[in-house]
Amino acid sequence: MRSIKSMLGTDLIDADTALRRGRISFRAVIATFLEQVKARAEAALDGPLSDVVVGRPVHFVDGDPAGDHAAEETLRGIARSVGFRDVSFQYEPIAAALDYEQQVGGEELALIADIGGGTSDFSIVRIGPERRGKPDRTEDILANDGIRVGGTDFDRDLSLATVMPMLGHGSALKRAGLVAPKTIFLDLATWSKINFLYTAKAMGELERLLRDSAEPEKIERLIGVVEHRRGHALAMEVERTKIALSGEPQTGLALDWGDGSLDLAVDGPTLDQATRALAARIGGRVRACLAEAGVEP
Repeated sequence: MRSIKSMLGTDLIDADTALRRGRISFRAVIATFLEQVKARAEAALDGPLSDVVVGRPVHFVDGDPAGDHAAEETLRGIARSVGFRDVSFQYEPIAAALDYEQQVGGEELALIADIGGGTSDFSIVRIGPERRGKPDRTEDILANDGIRVGGTDFDRDLSLATVMPMLGHGSALKRAGLVAPKTIFLDLATWSKINFLYTAKAMGELERLLRDSAEPEKIERLIGVVEHRRGHALAMEVERTKIALSGEPQTGLALDWGDGSLDLAVDGPTLDQATRALAARIGGRVRACLAEAGVEP
């Protein structure tokens, strides 16, 4: 799984997913993760831990203060369920700023960016050796802002632009003017929803789509990916391609459909075009954070 905190503040937090022969709730997934963190920390410290400061994005939910509060309270409840008594929160970019401050030799006004799997968060903070030891840093924090866009969103949009058309995304149906429904491909390209396709109901929908398709060879590939549960492997290959394009002008995206290998060549402009809207939203939030702080870039 990727960016499990992004489920907080969404309906997914009350859903469950298949695990081996049973099912597990997403709340239980997060609880299991926090249990492991607590157990490993206690083993390293050779003693119990009852208090925790949990990093959180500036906004769990964009433009919805009530939803954001509910998401934090959900996470607080999960932390308490695994044995933490005192649970407090810190914005992740503030935590990053305090860490960065340990290495500076003079006064700075810093824009701290924390771009993660599910969210991108920004803070503008005054830092320096003389400020380092102050218990209250409120006056040093000039602005906080964030957006629910992160690395897995870039994976999704790159997948929709490159891989999913090979599986029938945008393909024609026999009935003139109709194309294959987008939801199936959106789910297969979204980390937290891939497992929803591994059900008898979803397979029935794919079989109906195959009968209605004017390009059945693509839908057969799609069914092969779902039947063999290759969705997460495919998502990891897309992520690898995205990362490779940070340092290379072009890379291959290997696709193993079971009907022979098929490789796509993906270049930087393709990634830029596929994710341009996401990048613009992140850039817009950085500008809003600068405006809130009253400073220039």
